[in-house]
Amino acid sequence: MNRLTALSIFLSTLVGSTLSQAKEKIKFNRDIRPLLSDNCFACHGPDEHERKAKLRLDVKDGGGFEDRDGFQAIVPKDPSNSEIIARMISDDEDEIMPPPETGKKLNKEQIELIKQWINEGAEYEGHWSFTSPSKTTKTEGHPIDHFIGAELKNQGMEMSPVAPAHTLLRRLSLDLTGILPTPDELKLFTKDYKENPSIAISKATDRLLKSPRYGERMATFWLDLVRYADSIGYHSDTNMDVYLFREWVINAFNSNLKYDQFTREQIAGDLLPNSTDEQKVASGYNRLLQTTEEGGAQPKEYVAIYAADRVRNVSSAWLGGTLGCAQCHDHKYDPYTAKDFYSMAAFFADIKEKAVGRRDPGMAVATGEYKKRLASIEKEIIELTAKTNNSTPETKAAQIEWEKSLSASTKPILMKWHVIGPIPGGDPKKAFDTEFGPEKGIDPKSVISGKKWQDRTDLLDGKVHNLGNATNSVWYLYRLIKSPTTTQLPLSLGSDDGIKVWLNGKELLKTNPSRGAAPDQE
Repeated sequence: MNRLTALSIFLSTLVGSTLSQAKEKIKFNRDIRPLLSDNCFACHGPDEHERKAKLRLDVKDGGGFEDRDGFQAIVPKDPSNSEIIARMISDDEDEIMPPPETGKKLNKEQIELIKQWINEGAEYEGHWSFTSPSKTTKTEGHPIDHFIGAELKNQGMEMSPVAPAHTLLRRLSLDLTGILPTPDELKLFTKDYKENPSIAISKATDRLLKSPRYGERMATFWLDLVRYADSIGYHSDTNMDVYLFREWVINAFNSNLKYDQFTREQIAGDLLPNSTDEQKVASGYNRLLQTTEEGGAQPKEYVAIYAADRVRNVSSAWLGGTLGCAQCHDHKYDPYTAKDFYSMAAFFADIKEKAVGRRDPGMAVATGEYKKRLASIEKEIIELTAKTNNSTPETKAAQIEWEKSLSASTKPILMKWHVIGPIPGGDPKKAFDTEFGPEKGIDPKSVISGKKWQDRTDLLDGKVHNLGNATNSVWYLYRLIKSPTTTQLPLSLGSDDGIKVWLNGKELLKTNPSRGAAPDQE
């Protein structure tokens, strides 16, 4: 009698459990996707090169609901006419799925689960990471407490009592600023908390959000995400001045910059119309990656490495997904293809940078007191410009007279002569028409026919100087004339045979007489 009673209780419990499970709706991601992934996706999944029968079972539009000459892989609410069930329970080794050679086989319970899913309508779900979260019924206390409380109940445990005031403020301060509260802050919070806990917490939160430390705390997470570093990485790890980007991120959090603008300025702040210095600094995000200056590195290889790094970081920081796998192949679960990967890389292909070598210098940015001083100077310039633009006839006449007197009293400064020669010329006529180098520009370090430029402080104006006794040779002389104002300067020269004269790269004189040198010949 006792045995029958015990058996009756056991059967009742077992049946009750089965009925309870049967009532629960099947979910594709939770119940079906793991089974199909393990047993079917190798031949009927995302890999188009391994796919059989042009059938995908991992997505809704993969052909599972199509009519195939009277057969349909999945017939919603009709598992008995669904070909995948027929294949799973077949005794024919040529028909059964998965094929015997795979070493895989669905058991009875798994097949029943798939049948139930089909019977309920065969509803697919996207990958869980792309499923929008839905709002749940509002519960008392913090929403997270609902989940924690449920598991604690399963474990036979209860919630701990509310933490004391000083513990709450310590947690709040560490979360929002990363530093502990001061004794005075603890004292004030404890007093407020006794009067009204909710108001005390709200008041302390507002105070901490206004603290400069808040931006520093929040920036640490973002800077890690965008791989901020003050050096270039790789073997040399040379310093890189990008600290202004760090300051920009801190200020963005402290000023509660909207996320869309926060994003726009980092990715393309320098391309915004009339972009400010701060927006250009924000676009320094595009320089936050490892670069190399190794002598043996291949530039084209590193151009590809940099592009891939940017795609990986933009996708993980802003898209909530990782495109890294798609660098080599279409992603298995995520809807990213290799084409998507390289299409995104193209967005950053116009960044002008040196693939191998030291980073090009950045822009100069005024900060702090320098910025205030610069603003003051720019304001003063505007005021003075307005005054000069609105000058009277008297001031204009005085300006003209002053410019004339300045021009008359200011004499050009004649620098010393520089000489190179003698340069063998050969035939005189041919040599006169030959360019030996200085005609296209003066390079004081150049060497012509073994000769170097020489400084000649002994060459005095108004006198004839013998440069040497070499025959059929060419000499070049040049000097710098400095003048603070536009002026006219008389110039007279003499030469032994042919002579050419250039001023600021423009040829002014070209004559080839047969004569001896004398002053004022030209």
